[in-house]
Amino acid sequence: MAAPMMRALATVAAGALCGLAALPVAAQEDAGLAERVRQLEELVAEQARALDRQRRLMQRQQQALDRLGGAAPGQGAAGAAAPEAAAPAGRAPEAAPPAAPTAPPPQTAAAPPGEPPEPRERPEIAVGELVERGGVLTPPGTLVLEPSLEYVHDSSNQVLIEGLSVLPALLIGNIDVREVERDSLFGALTARAGLTRRLEADVKLPYVYRHDETTARELAVEATTSTITTVDGDGLGDVEAGLHYQLTEGNGGWPYFIGNLRVKAPTGRDPFEVPLSEQGLPLELPTGNGFWGVEPSISFLKPSDPVVWFGNLKYLWNIERDVGGGFGTIDPGDAIGGSIGLGFAVNESTSFSLGWEQQYVMDTEQDGRRVPGSSLSIGSLLLGMSYRLSDSTSLSLSFQGGMTEDATDQRIILRVPIRFQL
Repeated sequence: MAAPMMRALATVAAGALCGLAALPVAAQEDAGLAERVRQLEELVAEQARALDRQRRLMQRQQQALDRLGGAAPGQGAAGAAAPEAAAPAGRAPEAAPPAAPTAPPPQTAAAPPGEPPEPRERPEIAVGELVERGGVLTPPGTLVLEPSLEYVHDSSNQVLIEGLSVLPALLIGNIDVREVERDSLFGALTARAGLTRRLEADVKLPYVYRHDETTARELAVEATTSTITTVDGDGLGDVEAGLHYQLTEGNGGWPYFIGNLRVKAPTGRDPFEVPLSEQGLPLELPTGNGFWGVEPSISFLKPSDPVVWFGNLKYLWNIERDVGGGFGTIDPGDAIGGSIGLGFAVNESTSFSLGWEQQYVMDTEQDGRRVPGSSLSIGSLLLGMSYRLSDSTSLSLSFQGGMTEDATDQRIILRVPIRFQL
């Protein structure tokens, strides 16, 4: 019986010794597990701090956005250069682009512990409609069809004096005061296609409706009635075509530079073709300016979070021609101008832009002689809003407000660019 007891005691002693030998291994495993838990806790804490920094940054951006919205000019600011048909001296500037200061940026969802946060898609600033100002090209193999509707309003007062001035303050004759209200509606279809990664072509087909109302009254007579005259005109406008080439890649912090060349053909009814009354007044309004135009320009685009700067410098060459009808050779005068502005993405769907455009139109010449007082200085404030309806369609509403005496009072443009993959 002693032998079995001895064997039992030996078995118990061996088990105890094995347990004592396993204690260091278990302790090591517990220490490794604790270290991993500590590392995960540190990672979670770092992610929480990063999310807190992002939250504070978005709050500051929203506060700045609210301040911009409160300081914006009146709702519906508009205007710009005179329409093409009414201003042979220069082509009216295109409008521009994007956005409404409303919805705040969406919050980024927190990632599970131990995994980095998912990258959020950067909001797209919709300045693709501003090729002339912003230089954004269409990718190769892509066709963009852009129907647009444009409304332009302009008004002016004219004082016509017929008589004899005896003294500087004494006039014998009639003083005729005229108030002219001009309204124009342009419907157009623009097609843009990416030919290569750096080259884009476009063509624009416009249809024009114009309406002028003139109110005249003689101040030097007792009559208190006014004479109101209206005249209309509609038809095909001046067709335009353009090429745009990307000059730089925007590396090293440099802007993207785009070279542009645009040609305007006199396909609309020009001012020298419209029928006239016995008094020499037009019975119909022209729908074009009657001259070929060639416009080279260079655009730049500079991303700078959270905005994108864009600008353009251009020169418009209006080619002179002999218009006949006793008018001789008319050179409508070249134009030089530029614009600058910025676009701001509110979220993935909405953006807005704000800018300024300035243009100077040189004097018109007739048979080589300068026509006095024919030069123009045109300054316009630009405001644009854009909303992305889908991956292929967006809606853009632009306003231009004339800020100089020669500028059109207001211009409103609605665009709906639709993108197709060829």
